Amino acid sequence: MRNNVIKNNGFAFDWQEITRDERYFCAELYFLVRDDLIKFINVLNKHGHWNNNLSIDPDKVWQLGYEVSFYRDMHNLYKMDIGKFSYHRAFDLCLFSKDEIFIIEAKAHGGFETGQNKSFFQDKTDIPQMLQNMPTPFEIKEGNVYIIALASSQYFDNKEKYGRDDFLENVDAYISWNTIAGLYGDHPMLKRADYIYKK
Repeated sequence: MRNNVIKNNGFAFDWQEITRDERYFCAELYFLVRDDLIKFINVLNKHGHWNNNLSIDPDKVWQLGYEVSFYRDMHNLYKMDIGKFSYHRAFDLCLFSKDEIFIIEAKAHGGFETGQNKSFFQDKTDIPQMLQNMPTPFEIKEGNVYIIALASSQYFDNKEKYGRDDFLENVDAYISWNTIAGLYGDHPMLKRADYIYKK
């Protein structure tokens, strides 16, 4: 029905069937899981590939964020200089508790690139350093910021076949769009996020 409505209004395509932007797919995921975070946490714990026997404690109080400009938002809230930290850095998705942050960085059409990866891992030290000078309710110490990679199953399969790079060795966990889609009724947009890798 959606295609018919759009085409009857003069369009020859449905935009959501051609976009390759991971921000769109992250938005779909955000609205899909925000009302049942425990289910999403259990999906990550059970079906994610975790390093160092980590997991997310489902008994903690969590918030889910989308396109989180954490450094900028803390600056705006507390009116404090954030110094070297980037106003423009944004997390695709993020799980917050009082003393832990799990940052979910996502790719769809492409893979993770070396230059960008450095900023991901820098967050592990930058976030605790910034917060220690702010009167926030967070009690996040170094070692309590974690990175989860979300990408196509094809991307991860290639890494397993041809050799895992430093990125997958250093993230705290990774999971595919396809895995999450399958646990949410084969959600078509999440399946598409997995399918479009390198297409």
